[in-house]
Amino acid sequence: MWPDIEKVPLVEELPTEINILSRTVERFAASRFFAGHTPFEWEEVEIDSRTRLRMKSWLIWASIVALPGLAVNDPLYHDLEALGLANQWIDSEERRELYADPLLAVLFELRNYEVHVDLRTGEWKNFRAHVGYGVRPELEPKEEDFGVRVFVSSIDFLSLSRLRNVRTGRSNVTLEMVNWFNRQAETWPAAYLIGAARERYATYVSRFLKRNAAEGEAVLKS
Repeated sequence: MWPDIEKVPLVEELPTEINILSRTVERFAASRFFAGHTPFEWEEVEIDSRTRLRMKSWLIWASIVALPGLAVNDPLYHDLEALGLANQWIDSEERRELYADPLLAVLFELRNYEVHVDLRTGEWKNFRAHVGYGVRPELEPKEEDFGVRVFVSSIDFLSLSRLRNVRTGRSNVTLEMVNWFNRQAETWPAAYLIGAARERYATYVSRFLKRNAAEGEAVLKS
């Protein structure tokens, strides 16, 4: 079974290796923007307003959708294709690990799932978040009192399993993965959880690029 998430990135910095993947970097930026920014209209809406909750639900869903997906024509595939590394990626251990990661596997399916969110105030279940700094281990993690934050509501595996990818076996999402995801979603605000997903995704891709750096650099120079 997978260990619980013990810290999430407060300050995200993508590994430098993936900066050559222009489409992929753009998608990460879009996902980060959708999860972390507030529409101007919110200044005029009460904190418990149904309108505000609906707007945030849409933005959380957009943040999930902005993550590169399962289809072979996604931005990451095109970036790697330009480097002559698309076929290597499809057969790579990093790609297999990426799609077996419970956080990413569930989030990928939520693009086609009606995501619901909750507004919660203060420390959820007396839990004070342990927030890390992504790829900057020299910075000390800090504790953060969330105040009012948005959390993804519990995912129903039965409903999720009706989606085509899960129903036909194209996705490897299991009940155990969904139960694990729900536990993390109960603890971490949505924006932080999706940030952890971006960090994980980038780490897998970065590791692949490091292993195939020489071949990619040769294509860029040709």
